[in-house]
Amino acid sequence: QLGILSGKKEGQEISWKDLRSMKYTWQVLQETLRLYTQVAGIFRKAMTDIHYDGHTIPKGWQLLWATQTTHLNDKYFSEPEKFMPSRFDEEGNNLIPYSFVPFGGGRRMCP
Repeated sequence: QLGILSGKKEGQEISWKDLRSMKYTWQVLQETLRLYTQVAGIFRKAMTDIHYDGHTIPKGWQLLWATQTTHLNDKYFSEPEKFMPSRFDEEGNNLIPYSFVPFGGGRRMCP
């Protein structure tokens, strides 16, 4: 982190590339986004009838995926309420697809 910052001139802003190079800072950012999700939910359309817990959600209905419930699910993150940036280090970053979606997911995801 300091090596990147020390190469900057006074008042010079860090770039996106600089930020991505700051491994621990990036991990802290990712973990913060996991705990304090910016997107409250994502709407999805049922492509087929869905049978869940004795209920049927008909094809075509809109569903709201509350992403925070995924981010705080111990099925995907051990000790989910604990702040652990190491979840996103190179060794620990084997996330299940769509388990970390701070800005949505899929083809209509925010860039």
